[in-house]
Amino acid sequence: SQAQPSWWLRRCGGVAPDPGPEVEVVDIGARAARVTWAADVQEGQCLTNTKATCAVAPMAVGKYRVDVYRLVGPRGDRKAIASLEADGHTNSLQLPAGTLRRASGPYAIEVMRCPMDGNSSSLTGVSEPFWTQPEAPGPVIGPELLREPTEAEVSIRWGPPIDDGGSPVEEYEVALVPMSQHGLQPEPSEESSTNSQSSSNMHLWVSSKQPCLHTFSGLPPGRRFRAEVRAMSAAGLVG
Repeated sequence: SQAQPSWWLRRCGGVAPDPGPEVEVVDIGARAARVTWAADVQEGQCLTNTKATCAVAPMAVGKYRVDVYRLVGPRGDRKAIASLEADGHTNSLQLPAGTLRRASGPYAIEVMRCPMDGNSSSLTGVSEPFWTQPEAPGPVIGPELLREPTEAEVSIRWGPPIDDGGSPVEEYEVALVPMSQHGLQPEPSEESSTNSQSSSNMHLWVSSKQPCLHTFSGLPPGRRFRAEVRAMSAAGLVG
């Protein structure tokens, strides 16, 4: 078989031979993932299907070592992130919180089987490169009044969120919500839609390439409103 690259030859006390079953990374989120691999045949178990030619597994797996790498540079050089251990009788490991960074990668995970008798370890496998997911952006700064409102016009401004969730902000959802005259609760939808001209202009999307401000005009006099602004990232997540 083809010789493995030198970075495959990790140790728990020896040099790794050719890899075995493939390693998979599943349930990938913004900061978490789970690693799975095929269960190994333990010591004393038959390696073949026929009793006449039964070959017995030569060793029992004491533990698995799970190494997490960040692939960097054009050649995909590996930068060690974490080295974890799993019991020899399991075939999965949930990466602890903080092991991975959100919206980053590529990462790769290598699993080594380490025998109880201290002999040479062997490579279970190396995962395909993977990336973590972004999170929703944080709240925008503001909004606040740009100037004193008039009888039928309100101008607001806001600032981009301090935390974009790992994906650049593309648009802002801007809304002017009619409020009850006797409290801070929004009016029922049927009441807020009585003025079709104002309701059609009170909810819109503003590109992040435009200034972070907007003027609502044609508002019914004497009404109370609350301005709301939410950021949407390139990943389609709304804060």
